[in-house]
Amino acid sequence: MRPTPNPGVDGFLRGAAEDALFTSAIVVGEILLGLHRLPDGERKTRMTRRFSSLRGGFGGRVLHIGEHTAELWADLRGNALSRGTTIPAIDGLIAASALERGLTVVTRNARDFIAAGAKVLDPWT
Repeated sequence: MRPTPNPGVDGFLRGAAEDALFTSAIVVGEILLGLHRLPDGERKTRMTRRFSSLRGGFGGRVLHIGEHTAELWADLRGNALSRGTTIPAIDGLIAASALERGLTVVTRNARDFIAAGAKVLDPWT
């Protein structure tokens, strides 16, 4: 969403097949919350338009959280807690969604997803 994207992320996105990229309904919610919190003005309007365009490009590739994902999330968090590790709820749900579908999480926040057992790619580094 940045006017000048991170070169690693930009290269990753340009090299990936569009139909191989997914996002989570949770990520959509996180971005919408961030947009909601911005003060009204040109930046908010520009970013809202940009997100609307990006969101539309995902078509049917927005992953929803169902009952099986919730069960997997509970197992992931429970196992982490028994090891003395905390996985934030939102990150755990995204990780469970990826694990359920055999997907890799592309994120700068590798630690929480690795703790959940998800495959992770960090193109920011």
